[in-house]
Amino acid sequence: MIADPGFASAVGVPMPVRREAVRAAVLHCGVYDVRRLASAPGVAGWGQAQALWAYLGARDVARSDAALQMCTIEHVTSAFPPALVVGGNGDPLTDTQSKPLAQRLASLGVEVRTIFWPPDHEPPLPHECQFDLDRDEGWHVLGETIAFLDTHLAPE
Repeated sequence: MIADPGFASAVGVPMPVRREAVRAAVLHCGVYDVRRLASAPGVAGWGQAQALWAYLGARDVARSDAALQMCTIEHVTSAFPPALVVGGNGDPLTDTQSKPLAQRLASLGVEVRTIFWPPDHEPPLPHECQFDLDRDEGWHVLGETIAFLDTHLAPE
């Protein structure tokens, strides 16, 4: 919303922070396109669709105004702050949420740093893998996150 004040106004959310005050975004394993959750295959997709129906009050999530408002990927602009986007290769959100958002941001000219493992990485890294500091991959993400923040939050 800070990257698109018109969107914030349309949704009715006052913005107490100016865009310039947000110098970086760290996006670990998030949901950025709610509509894709409801269209996931199998039991998981069915469960997500039911939960979204209950939450949004709309059975057809794809046509729901509330779901569209929750789709970050639809509302990012070139004013979005530099972003670090991370996802494990065993996390179903990586291919359907994190990678598309990173691609969308890059297409808008936003500085994007990504950490994604190849599909054959073993063992597969699950949702929130960056918090598992018993694994080298967790330490790698921590180090890269600190470096990213150091770069963007250094005193001007």
